[in-house]
Amino acid sequence: MLTLNVSKETWQKVQKAALSEMLATHHPKIAPMVRARHVVNAILLELKIEIKVSDG
Repeated sequence: MLTLNVSKETWQKVQKAALSEMLATHHPKIAPMVRARHVVNAILLELKIEIKVSDG
C-alpha cells in the first residue's frame, strides 16, 4: 500500500481535476472505462505521480 500525505488544498485541487475530467468526458459515445481512465490520469497528474507498468 502507498500512502500519500497531501494538504487539504491539494486534495481539493485533485477532486476538482477529477470532476472536470468527468464532466469533459460525459458523452454517450465515450465508454465508461475510457472515462474512468481519464479521471484516474487527471488525479495522478495533479498529484504528480507517474506509474510505469511492466509487461512481466
